[in-house]
Amino acid sequence: MFKQINIIIGIIFLFISGIAIYEIYGSGRVLSVAEMNQKHLDVMMVGNEISSYVKRAEGHLFLYLMNGNQADKDKFYLRMKSLNEHIAEVKGKIKKEEFSALSELYTNVMKAGNRLVYLREKNSEENKSFDFDLHQKKIEYFHSVSSEIRKNGVSLVEQSSTELSKKINIVKENVERERWVIFIFIFILFVLFVYVVKQSRHLNTLTKELRRYSYIDGLTGIANRRAFDETLAKEWKRAIRDKSQIVIMMVDIDFFKQYNDRYGHAEGDECLIKVANALKACLRRPSDMIARYGGEEFIIILPDTKDAMVMAENFRITIEALAIPNQDSEITNVLTITIGVGIFSPVEELNSIEVLRMVDQALYKGKNRGRNNTTLYENKE
Repeated sequence: MFKQINIIIGIIFLFISGIAIYEIYGSGRVLSVAEMNQKHLDVMMVGNEISSYVKRAEGHLFLYLMNGNQADKDKFYLRMKSLNEHIAEVKGKIKKEEFSALSELYTNVMKAGNRLVYLREKNSEENKSFDFDLHQKKIEYFHSVSSEIRKNGVSLVEQSSTELSKKINIVKENVERERWVIFIFIFILFVLFVYVVKQSRHLNTLTKELRRYSYIDGLTGIANRRAFDETLAKEWKRAIRDKSQIVIMMVDIDFFKQYNDRYGHAEGDECLIKVANALKACLRRPSDMIARYGGEEFIIILPDTKDAMVMAENFRITIEALAIPNQDSEITNVLTITIGVGIFSPVEELNSIEVLRMVDQALYKGKNRGRNNTTLYENKE
């Protein structure tokens, strides 16, 4: 009798010891997931900042080329300095080859920017304005390298999000396998079942948070760049299959840097939210999509749309009608937007990079025409 009791006590002791070991192991795993989460979120934040700073630096450089304002030149170099500091932040957190490529891109864009600054200063000494047509290739090279850095910043966010998702899925799969082992002993100690449920809920919550970070812009609540890329690929294939057109619009808030400088970044964030909600409210169909492209830029997909320019003008008028004060705007005293519009009949040979480049060209043409307008991309090649 006593022998049987000792065996039972021994089994219970071993089982409780197993639970204790599992508890320690599980706590360590959750801590490991939390540490991975923080590391990847840090890279995501720096990736967004890299995209933002290079965009701002590009804007100040082009303002300097147009107006020759020393303040814009100083701000260009200040943004480039901040960009370099943010690139340094990801050293050791990403692959060496990725960091080397990012550093090389920074060096190239700095050289290209310095060259344009030198040409502008030379024109100023000769009392001449900057000839954009004469230096078009240098400008296009600077813009291409700058765009590559922005793309790398977005890529850092996407890669960190994807890697974290894979690691969490591995942890979740391990927990699922462990459940079967625990289930055998559930009749002995019900609390073990409670623990597994708690662990599962924790991981499910973490997975949902990851999904939100992966597809939703954290500030505005609309889709982010990753969601846009996936939607564009899907709608592009559908348009090829249905032989229909697809409209892509790139939206940029005019003089948003000046808005931030005057009203502060908190007001700037509120402004981005208002603009995002107003543009989203103008969409007419479930298949229409708006996403935050980066910084103060938004991008819109309108499948099978015939009145693209009418809708673009409606977007522009809607934002202007919000009457958000922007005293430092160079064209009016309220916040406005400039929209580049591309209307495409998709073919297999035309990829998303080329499409976005075309729409981006239309946007910059609209900026050069004075902003607060809608400009259709025209292929003159």
